Amino acid sequence: MIAKNEKSAMCLQDKSDTFYQNLIDTSIDGYALVDRDGRFQDANLSLCNMIDYDRKELLKLSIREIESQDQDCIKKLETECSEKPREITLSFIKKDGSILQTEIKGSSQGDGQGWILFFKEGTHNGQYKLDKNTVPHLLKELFNLTPNIIYLYDLRANKNLFANISIGEMLGYSSKEIKKMKENLLPILMQPDDFDNYLKNIVPRYFELKEGEVLQHSYRVQHKSGNWVWLESKESIFKRDEKGQATQMIGVCSNITEKQMYLHNLEQDRGRLLAIMDGIEDVIYISDPDTFELLHVNKAFKDNWGNDVIGKKCYKVMQSRNSPCPFCTNNIIFGEKLGDMHLWEFQNEVNKNWYRCADKAIRWINGKMVRFELATDISKLKNLQAQVVDSNEKLKHSNEELEQFAYIASHDLQEPLRMVSSYSQLLAKRYTGQLDEKADMYIHYAVDGALRMQQLINDLLEFSRVTTRGDDFIETDCHDILGRTLLSLKHKIDEAGAIIVNDDLPNIFVDPIQIERVFLNLISNALKFRRDEKPIVHISCEKKDDCWQFSVKDNGIGIDKKFKEVIFILFQRLHTRRESVGTGIGLAVCKRIINRHKGAIWLDSTLGKGTTFYFTIPIKQ
Repeated sequence: MIAKNEKSAMCLQDKSDTFYQNLIDTSIDGYALVDRDGRFQDANLSLCNMIDYDRKELLKLSIREIESQDQDCIKKLETECSEKPREITLSFIKKDGSILQTEIKGSSQGDGQGWILFFKEGTHNGQYKLDKNTVPHLLKELFNLTPNIIYLYDLRANKNLFANISIGEMLGYSSKEIKKMKENLLPILMQPDDFDNYLKNIVPRYFELKEGEVLQHSYRVQHKSGNWVWLESKESIFKRDEKGQATQMIGVCSNITEKQMYLHNLEQDRGRLLAIMDGIEDVIYISDPDTFELLHVNKAFKDNWGNDVIGKKCYKVMQSRNSPCPFCTNNIIFGEKLGDMHLWEFQNEVNKNWYRCADKAIRWINGKMVRFELATDISKLKNLQAQVVDSNEKLKHSNEELEQFAYIASHDLQEPLRMVSSYSQLLAKRYTGQLDEKADMYIHYAVDGALRMQQLINDLLEFSRVTTRGDDFIETDCHDILGRTLLSLKHKIDEAGAIIVNDDLPNIFVDPIQIERVFLNLISNALKFRRDEKPIVHISCEKKDDCWQFSVKDNGIGIDKKFKEVIFILFQRLHTRRESVGTGIGLAVCKRIINRHKGAIWLDSTLGKGTTFYFTIPIKQ
């Protein structure tokens, strides 16, 4: 891929004026020849487009006339580019007055008459004839300035005729080392397997190339360090014999090692990803959204629908349908949710299993957007949910029946118990003191038991009515509820000499009668379980997230922490009947009421110092 000597290169130049002309004219870089005074002698269209002048206008100008201020382009060229090609940075004034900063590679024309300049960026479109006297030197400089390898190859002799100096720079060899290899560069440097493939499969294709057709292929060559460098060549026929058969090929090759390493790593990552997908127990598949063909499936998919599925229609394989599924989510993941995950559930029409699916549009290895779905079998969960719904429904009916039973039982017990209570009280009134002490004690027990039974039945009836006989929820001022409560407890408050204080309270959406019952029970307990000092009860409320949190704080005897949950259970008492009256239903009723309002109730207490009851009411029911 390099000439034997300068004579070979000059011979090539003499025979290919058209090639040189086309090479310059179609360059994407800007090109210009300027004389010692800086006047333009020649320029290609890329440079004209770059600075917005047409070629005729540009050839009338000096480079000094378009350079921006505080620069001396000619001085820079004389200083830096006289001995060897150098890269400099200059700014120019475009025709519209704007400033263009560009990097320029400049070198002397060799005869001391001016410079050859290559501008790094530009566009091309058109041809301009070059002065034949500048072609040889210009071509040499062009070949040396480009970072890619340019070479000429003899197809009949299978050897290189010419290559520029970039081959040494790209592969780490000096010019002398390259010359020692002479024309046998390919068999020396190319990876053996790639060279065999080149001779067997690539070279024959050269003889099939049509005029202007380009052949592209890649291969490995060995760097001086011993590492393999990937090159990509673009080649076309440069010379044919009198029969029109290709004899010489010209090409340009670039270093694509980084690209190949990236693709190699990408393929490794893809392999690892596919292996991970196969290890996932959930069903995974990828399909083409246009053709509905399966592009990839994991092991779990194959276990359900077979191995031979790639290329088949997803709706045919998974649903035994002859057309796309009506519930397909392609319109969602490629439409309103493009780039986002779409979660949904469905029951497969074939195996009847339920799946929770995560669908997303992703980019496949060919660059096309495809459908990705991960489906988790939730059949067991669905069965459990159905069982829970069924159990809840049965429990609901059972609770309704129990509540109805409690109401009927307590109501039906009222009449005989009222009779027992009435006659026991009549017996006590008429015969107390007329019989012996034992008779008086028995009569007292009968009366007390009847009264307690009657109170217990009334409380049980109230408990059963919390959910069955509750009123509708309405917006209510808590001050009104508290006012009615304190009025009901006025006698007990006065008797205890208690102080009841409250902060500002909100309007809440509740059953006001039931919330009044909660305040009544909590304040009553504060008055009942007091210490010797004057009772103080403080009612307050604060907003916590999406609910109102009420507190009823007292300075009473307190409650042991081990009973914090027990006291809310039906009929649970912490004191004997001699210590305090009651049935042990009051706090259970409070909890049932708060539960109906979708709130919570709890307490914080210290023995001997007092108790604070808390309960919450949602702001929005």
